[in-house]
Amino acid sequence: MTKSGITLTSSLEDYLEAIYNLKIMFPEVRMKDIADRVSVRMPAATKAIRTLTAKGLVLHDPSEKVDLTETGLVLAREITHRHQAIKSFLSKTLGLSEIDADEEACEMEHTFKPNTLKRAMAFVDFAVSRDPSIIADFAEKMKEAADEDAIERSVTTTQMNKLKPGQSGRIAFVSGEKAIRKRLLEMGLVPNTLFEVIRVAPLGDPFEIKVRGYFLSLRKEEAKSIEVEID
Repeated sequence: MTKSGITLTSSLEDYLEAIYNLKIMFPEVRMKDIADRVSVRMPAATKAIRTLTAKGLVLHDPSEKVDLTETGLVLAREITHRHQAIKSFLSKTLGLSEIDADEEACEMEHTFKPNTLKRAMAFVDFAVSRDPSIIADFAEKMKEAADEDAIERSVTTTQMNKLKPGQSGRIAFVSGEKAIRKRLLEMGLVPNTLFEVIRVAPLGDPFEIKVRGYFLSLRKEEAKSIEVEID
């Protein structure tokens, strides 16, 4: 069960996570992309998307385009971040290769209770605050000598309004109400656009960023509608 209280099978969680990750990488998500991502045939993917649509988590039109509703986006982000946190713990703390950590995280993310994961990550923070070398030394010790797997870049995604001045990254996709989304896209805040947070008012409004060489002031609600990857 997710923090929102909505109960989903592990399979349906995988579909939401797949859609979220595909939206980060591509401007449009289609049924075939989802089927390929979760390694199933089209009929199985279609059935799952219809179930998620019925639950109000996904939008699916006749052209086979798939998108997340506002609630679906919240859940997809929650599921994806849970996967990223577990993968990070397994790779950076326990020393697993990126490939093994990702595979293990896929299995564990559906059984790890939120409080258990929270405590595991709190332990890492605690150890690092006492002696930063502890975790690094332990992870290095646990790595297999023959492990030469390529290390993938760890991607952290979030909403733009949660960033602080000085942080930068790229825009993954824009969500929110149609009017807000249209306004943001017209301002040039399209996927793959690089940005830097310049200033944030005490209450988060306005939210000033630098993009394409000029400065933009956004309302808090607008910044909240922009999903980003942090450098």
